[in-house]
Amino acid sequence: MLVHGKNLEQKENHKTKYRDEESRHYLAEIRARYNEWKSKGEFLTAWREDF
Repeated sequence: MLVHGKNLEQKENHKTKYRDEESRHYLAEIRARYNEWKSKGEFLTAWREDF
C-alpha cells in the first residue's frame, strides 16, 4: 500500500478520532478519490523502451 493509503487507513480505523458523521463523510470522499487516483497510477510505467 502506498504511504497515502496507509495514512488514510489509520484515520479510518482510529478508535477515538474521526468518529463523527462529518469526518466519516470526508474520509469516505477522500477514499473514493484516492482509490480512483491509485487505480489510474497503477497503469503508468517509469520506463519506455521507445525513447
